[in-house]
Amino acid sequence: MRNYLYQSALRKYIDPNRSVTVTNLYEAESVGLLVDVSDSNDLAFLREFSRELQAKGKKISVLAYLNFSNGNDQLQIPFITKKNVNWYYLPKGNQVEQFLSQRYDVLLGAFKRDSPSLEYLTTRAQADFKVGPYLSAEKTYCFDLMVPQKEQDSLRVFVSRMTEMLTKLNANKVAT
Repeated sequence: MRNYLYQSALRKYIDPNRSVTVTNLYEAESVGLLVDVSDSNDLAFLREFSRELQAKGKKISVLAYLNFSNGNDQLQIPFITKKNVNWYYLPKGNQVEQFLSQRYDVLLGAFKRDSPSLEYLTTRAQADFKVGPYLSAEKTYCFDLMVPQKEQDSLRVFVSRMTEMLTKLNANKVAT
């Protein structure tokens, strides 16, 4: 029942005719970061990475899903926890609405495993180009560019792989 309700809600936002505009990180003006934070080291990296992008003149919006229970308002980044996710995996709350209300040139999704809540947010996000992990062949609605990852990859390694691919991407030569 839970999966049925989730899939039903998700289908409303899957648009097979969605227009994709391939954008590399140099050309992007606005970047959305949707990240699963597993521990405090990931959180420190997320702050560092956000500051790097801002220093390059990018408008950054972050929404972190905290996997640990000691989340508090002192984290200095918008976050959600299990408390913000309903019974059938749909995230809710002010932080979610704020993130989804914005438009992004590039959305970077960084999560290691299947995460229905983050997949839902990725699908709903208003982004011209969505980049994230390869989840499965059935989940191509989540991302326009899927980056392979290994189970042992840290958040830092995976995000570095994504950004490396995005900086090398020549958007003028890619047809969608």
